[in-house]
Amino acid sequence: MTDEQIAKVVNAPQCQFYVLRKKRLCRMTVRPGRQYCGEHEPKPTTEDGSVDNRIPCPNDPKHTCYASKLEKHLKICNARQVEQPPYIIPNINAPLEGDAGPRKPLAEVSREDLMQLIDKVNLLYEKYVQDNITTFPEHPIHAAVQADFNESNRTESSRRHLRQVSSLLWIVEEEGLAGDQTCYVELGAGKGRLSEYVAAAWRGARVLLVDRAALRHKRDGRLAARLAARPAAAAARPAAAAARPAAAAAAARRLRADLAHVALRHAPLAAHATRLVALAKHLCGAATGTASTALHYTLTAFSYL
Repeated sequence: MTDEQIAKVVNAPQCQFYVLRKKRLCRMTVRPGRQYCGEHEPKPTTEDGSVDNRIPCPNDPKHTCYASKLEKHLKICNARQVEQPPYIIPNINAPLEGDAGPRKPLAEVSREDLMQLIDKVNLLYEKYVQDNITTFPEHPIHAAVQADFNESNRTESSRRHLRQVSSLLWIVEEEGLAGDQTCYVELGAGKGRLSEYVAAAWRGARVLLVDRAALRHKRDGRLAARLAARPAAAAARPAAAAARPAAAAAAARRLRADLAHVALRHAPLAAHATRLVALAKHLCGAATGTASTALHYTLTAFSYL
């Protein structure tokens, strides 16, 4: 940031709303000519003098808009209904409403009921899980991860994540799931770091990233660079060099979608692949169940992990 930019920020008018809890003025900047920020601006009035209240948006009640501007807001609202691509089928992987049990806040559950639930989970674990856990042998760090793992400025936390990525890559290879015409789907992809190493590990990999969040600092640029840097066959090298950026874009795709609504067999890249290998490193319990359902519905078309 230049000195001029810093001066503009420092000299920007400050919201004049006094925050009692913090005993200071609100630190948000305001637009020229305004006294308060958007959060603390007094409620505007309509033409007839009545207060223009903010109401929940019909598309998504998580945000609000002024009642007088509702019609305009609905036309530009990011949550408005748009035509869905063929791989989006609402609730295809979600349980039916009738299948879900009653929802109750944890604070309302009695101690006795909670202890009974814990005992039931422990019993099921001992009966069905405890003696059926497969332990994979230790491996050295996978070649696709080695260079980053050896960087001297890596923290132990970062290396722990790289060890996990390395283990997943070894499992895919040991199960015989790494091959041509394979689409690797990272479910709950986050920034896409796992997909980046998948692209580095196996030539010809097609990579599909699925996540419902719009994240900053994604690794998609590095993923595209990995795909573009793949060595081409000797006879095709001159022609292939110019086409590499387009080929990289065709070999990787990110879908911003909830796993509950994704039909993987119709998803880009996956629809034209011979095999589908699903990988996940970031899923919570509920998302794991949804992902399992998504893969179950895909069984007839692909072999998958």
